[in-house]
Amino acid sequence: LDFHQSLKALDCDSEFYVGKGGKHGLCNGRNAFNPYFYWSLELIDQFLVQHGILGGKSLVTRPQGVRSLESGRDYESFL
Repeated sequence: LDFHQSLKALDCDSEFYVGKGGKHGLCNGRNAFNPYFYWSLELIDQFLVQHGILGGKSLVTRPQGVRSLESGRDYESFL
């Protein structure tokens, strides 16, 4: 959080998200139905498209049955 706040103070683009109830590695893709894995991919993709690093639309596809995460309930965001 300190690093994110330092970047913002320098007027750099930064977004910081913290998954609730997870431990180290909660976003890994070993489990094909891990909602945090797709959540992290979607956030990265959105950031890169928004800043012109990637063009076009997202190619991330969430498998049927994998739930979307909700801000406040499943994660905190610092923008």
